[in-house]
Amino acid sequence: LETIHRVAQAVSAQLDRDTLVQMVTDAGTALTGAQFGAFFYNVIDERGESFTLYSVSGVPLEAFSGFPMPRNTMIFGPTFRGEGVVRLDDVATDPRYGNNPPYQGMPDGHLPVRSYMAVPVITANGEVLGGLFFGHEEPAIFTERAERLVLGIASQAAIALDNARLYQQVQDAVRTRDEFVASAAHDLKTPLTSIKGMVQLLQRGVARDGTVPPERLSSGLDRIDSTISQMVRQIEEMIDLTQLRMGQLLHLNRLPTNLVDLVQQVVTLQQQTTDRHQMSVETSTTNLIGQWDATRLSRAIGNLISNAIKYSPNGSEIVVTIASEVVNDDTYALVTVEDDGIGIPEADIKRIFDRFERASNVIGQIGGTGIGLASARQIVEQHGGTISVTSSEGAGSSFTLRLPLHHTPNERTDANSPD
Repeated sequence: LETIHRVAQAVSAQLDRDTLVQMVTDAGTALTGAQFGAFFYNVIDERGESFTLYSVSGVPLEAFSGFPMPRNTMIFGPTFRGEGVVRLDDVATDPRYGNNPPYQGMPDGHLPVRSYMAVPVITANGEVLGGLFFGHEEPAIFTERAERLVLGIASQAAIALDNARLYQQVQDAVRTRDEFVASAAHDLKTPLTSIKGMVQLLQRGVARDGTVPPERLSSGLDRIDSTISQMVRQIEEMIDLTQLRMGQLLHLNRLPTNLVDLVQQVVTLQQQTTDRHQMSVETSTTNLIGQWDATRLSRAIGNLISNAIKYSPNGSEIVVTIASEVVNDDTYALVTVEDDGIGIPEADIKRIFDRFERASNVIGQIGGTGIGLASARQIVEQHGGTISVTSSEGAGSSFTLRLPLHHTPNERTDANSPD
């Protein structure tokens, strides 16, 4: 009773996962009279990939380090599937034992196990977090009473682990927010610095000569205008992001828009931001007209091109292709942005369009907020289209927007839907 009370108090206050599982493993081993116990539990990393960790009690951690993780064999499987307690007086005499290669039983050097008991750790909504495993070298050690005690410990562990996971998610969200704010501030400060530098350059020309040559003035004003447009786009992305996080769809201002002209304008503006990249537009048509929100669509395409610039730090050719295709009597416009930059690791491609997600090969190397592609996806999908990417790390990327030319008005998202 003292052990159970102590564990109940501790797990209710403990939010560190590793400390928690060690505490539960130690308590379960003491309550059952096991020689050794282990807690194998599932975790999900920041990429959404699942893997298994473990804690041990009664023996050094090294006693398990040389052996593979338990598999879904006939003995281990019921625990990892959450089917209930497995309690065996002598595991070696059980018909399910020794049927799985390559060991056909316990690996050489494994701790001696005759008495065996395993209890799944399951949350209130039925998710199996892992399993508590106990062993003893003598047979018939674990009783029904020990089983009931460990079931109580396992239920407490499930609640505590769920709380620890929620706490970690909150911590991750706070860290992501802080990183986003810092990155956004940096991304806005950079163009402001550029504007200030250009203004000072023009002012020095006026102070020195009393005037500025028209071509220099025009060039300077063009760069200032382009930089301000870049800042406006970033601020609009943040506003859209806030709206989406509040569960609200974007209100699209759809008007007849020639996609070819729109892309040409975006490319012209983006070309003004770089001297190391050469951009070109390839298209076989001069008119590709649809009902689109030109401002937001420009921002989505601009994001793809600015990413191509950013993630080709050594300079490269950026090719924007405009085409159309017919699928099942429906016509779609295609815009593809290709670069020869650093590319995206294959493992990151599936999450690259999620908010605040960035490829692993750019984190800490190239700044960014992780909202540009998420914003582009939202804009394209609300237009009824799709966005996709093919990429190879070190060999560049190719992003494609696919937009339907014929639009069915949606009063939830369209600001000017006809009656």
